[in-house]
Amino acid sequence: MNKKVILLSLALSLVFSAMAQKMPKGAKYWIRGNYTLMVEDGKWVGKLYDLQSKNIEFAKTDTLRGTAIEDNYQRFVFRDVKCEQDLSDKGPGLKFYKMTSTGWEPDSEVKNAKLDNVATSDMVVVLTLDCSNSLGNNFNRVKQSAINFINILEKACPEGNVKLGLIAFNSMNYADKNTVAIQPLTATSKEKLNDFITNLQMGSNTALYYSIDKASQMLDKYVSKNYKAGSDLYEGAIIVSFTDGYDNASLDANLGTKGVDFENPYFKHVNGLVHEKTIGGKKLESYLIAINSDDADSKENGKFARLLKGVSSKDENFMMAKDFNEVDQKFREMGESLVRRWENLVCMVPPAHEGQVCWVLGGAATPAPTTKASRSSISSDRYFIGANAGFGLSFNTKLDHFLVYIGGEAAVRFNEQVMGGVYFSTNTLLDITFGPLAIVDLYGWNCLFGAGLNYRPGVIDYSKSWEPLNLRAGFTFERFYGFVSTDFGWNNSKLRSAVALHVGYRF
Repeated sequence: MNKKVILLSLALSLVFSAMAQKMPKGAKYWIRGNYTLMVEDGKWVGKLYDLQSKNIEFAKTDTLRGTAIEDNYQRFVFRDVKCEQDLSDKGPGLKFYKMTSTGWEPDSEVKNAKLDNVATSDMVVVLTLDCSNSLGNNFNRVKQSAINFINILEKACPEGNVKLGLIAFNSMNYADKNTVAIQPLTATSKEKLNDFITNLQMGSNTALYYSIDKASQMLDKYVSKNYKAGSDLYEGAIIVSFTDGYDNASLDANLGTKGVDFENPYFKHVNGLVHEKTIGGKKLESYLIAINSDDADSKENGKFARLLKGVSSKDENFMMAKDFNEVDQKFREMGESLVRRWENLVCMVPPAHEGQVCWVLGGAATPAPTTKASRSSISSDRYFIGANAGFGLSFNTKLDHFLVYIGGEAAVRFNEQVMGGVYFSTNTLLDITFGPLAIVDLYGWNCLFGAGLNYRPGVIDYSKSWEPLNLRAGFTFERFYGFVSTDFGWNNSKLRSAVALHVGYRF
């Protein structure tokens, strides 16, 4: 009997010791994982697995590979990050912690994790540029705006993760002769592209639909040749177009010529492309910058705008410049919006470490953020509903029963720190236990407390009775929670007690 009691106590101690080591005390925003370092092809490669997070969302993956940078630090890039706290250079960032023999310890030599432009995949872009006579004296300003757009993309990723092609159009014949094949955008290729744009000449007509059609074919051919289906190295295919007037030159014998404006067969063809075509398993994206010329109205709901929205993959992908002073601004906004796709969370791990690691904002060693209202570490959800199962031992002077428990908890938020509600459970002795429940954020720990009554209906070995004291205490996490419960009462003039360990899942 004594051995069983000792073993149970030891098991409970180990379980709650492990729970207490889950995160540095006070952590409200964190990413945690297991880290290992190995050599592959003569290079150090770090890997993160069993990734979990709280109040920070990112693109989930089974294993995240690192990249060795200066002094063999491993750089890990988390994509599609969402967090209500400021993780940019303006914010404090996430502090690095490592698990040691004495628990979580911060490493002040490791740079805080923040959002940064780090390309993890390739963006394939074709720029189609209107060179029609209607641009007049503003043609050079348009060309400089296109050059600025290219410079923004190259500056954000000089390693060539942007693959860029170019189609300059007025007539269809001009577009065929003034095309630059898709290629990695680097400092060298950027200069060649900029020189190409500088030397462009104006001409008659506006073959916008033909140029978008031609761009989609270029993208399809390049992506199918250079990327495997479903490749993580491929971000997507994008067409960025600029025009100052209606299409008046796009013809295709297979499409015919019957119909104008929204009934134009070439318009319908391109409209279908930009809304339905997939390239490399991802939907083609079409963006368009426009300015009204003498033959185009400038109203946002006018025919000109509605036609050009029709050859943009989304209405919000269309930008209308009021004048040529705004054209450069729109090109810059377009470039910066594409670059923001690579605004990823960059986390560093020192070279000589293996085991559990985490990045924390709002821990005990990190000042709580003040830029926005903080969220309670017991989650910002209004309700808590969970079910639990457990096991325990019953004593009536001596150990007499091994118990199995099932039960549930429900609570509602009172304020940012406290939730209150009720609990219920029963066991293999058919005890019925219930009472009030509180879930409290205490210095960042997610603590669960309950105190109530236990009723025995008079079956198995015990007489019918009420037992005045049932207590429970434990911790809650993202979806799981655990606690210890105890019962005390008199049965047949003898002190009866029970102790149990419960594990629950929050719905």
